[in-house]
Amino acid sequence: MTSAQFEIIPPDRERHAQGIADLVALVFGGDDPIEWRDRSLRGLVGDRGYYRWADSRIGLLGGRVVTHVGVVGYTMRLGSGQVPIAGVAAVATAPFQRRRGLMRQTFAAAVEGFRPAGYAASILFGIDDFYHKFGYARAWSETSFSVSVSDLPPTPESLSIHTFSEPPWETVQDLYNTHNQGASGTAVRPRAGSVFLPLRNVETLVWETAGGRNAGYVIVKVRESDLEVLDHAGHPESVLAVVRRVAEEKYRERVSFAALSTASPLGRRLRRGTCRIQIRSRVCGGPMIRIVNLRACLEALRSDLESRLAASWAAGTDFDLSLSDGREEAVIRARAGQIGVTEPGTPAPDRVEAGDHLATLIIGGEAPEEILELPGVRCTGRGRRLAESLFPEQRPMLSRIDRF
Repeated sequence: MTSAQFEIIPPDRERHAQGIADLVALVFGGDDPIEWRDRSLRGLVGDRGYYRWADSRIGLLGGRVVTHVGVVGYTMRLGSGQVPIAGVAAVATAPFQRRRGLMRQTFAAAVEGFRPAGYAASILFGIDDFYHKFGYARAWSETSFSVSVSDLPPTPESLSIHTFSEPPWETVQDLYNTHNQGASGTAVRPRAGSVFLPLRNVETLVWETAGGRNAGYVIVKVRESDLEVLDHAGHPESVLAVVRRVAEEKYRERVSFAALSTASPLGRRLRRGTCRIQIRSRVCGGPMIRIVNLRACLEALRSDLESRLAASWAAGTDFDLSLSDGREEAVIRARAGQIGVTEPGTPAPDRVEAGDHLATLIIGGEAPEEILELPGVRCTGRGRRLAESLFPEQRPMLSRIDRF
């Protein structure tokens, strides 16, 4: 077959769901491709509203699906604001069609459609040394915790706990959204409906206050060597006490907390005790982010920018700070402590030209002084000092069960 026969289109659920499931199973199925195929197909045809058929892309050769770039649409918290995210999932090329540039074409076509579709940024969890070619940079470093059960607080007898084999999603989502207000990187979950990927072999424990009000939950998975906490909400002491009870019931001596930000209330509580923290940083793989609409991201952050400005050396200072990622430019305009976001006009003396790393700066994925020292990043005027004040490290994180 020739490259002229290669066609890139948005997939159709009726015509292409089976072909996508077959391809995903072929690429990711490992020792159990049938299970992968069936699980993928259930997720596609079940359509819980996450998979965006119009925004995803497939490549066809002779009518057969040979490439796939899936788009999972969700809303992400960016400080106290919220932005629509194009989550990229199940990027796959048929083994017998690799090294022909077909995925490069398919992925480029998908990215080209993000802005017209209304997304502000895109996030993925990817292989090394590929996605930087499409403008993605490190979003954050993955952080996990491990702690001995003996170092966790005991469960108060007064705590009323209920166990579920299937998460009670409305309760879980309400608690999660309440307890994660303002937590950068977290997903704003719809009240009805589960997460994108079905959970298997997990238990959910929900506890109540003395007045019968739901106060928190944990979703846990028993592994061979420990108990893994996949998701949680609630007061840190209660979370840890309930986790200890489950671990002791399951005869596990250690508990791990997957994808837990060190800036979260639970992460801070664990750091005050005895624990092991593992941080994995990758140059161009793992969690990665790309700005799709710079002004939309900055508008979402406007309230936070005003608060950060008021607490900084530049409080009361008027300025125009120009930010550029090489594809788009926007200006943060400060007047009498109020922040506005405008299109570039007369060149501003205070500038930050950060290329793809601008996305990491805006989400707060690393300390700003480290980002601004990277090769290719250029600051003029007061650009560096302003950026360091306006975009502090936030240590964002997306819960394990929100991954796609």
